[in-house]
Amino acid sequence: MRRTDNRFWTHSDSLIEDYRKTYPIEAGLFDYNRFENR
Repeated sequence: MRRTDNRFWTHSDSLIEDYRKTYPIEAGLFDYNRFENR
């Protein structure tokens, strides 16, 4: 899924929420600049 896809940010929010629930102390923001937009 490309970052330009309308569904990307909804999916991202879901991933971040799950990460915060699983690892509340270690959780942070994902750096999407490191991923290629294929």
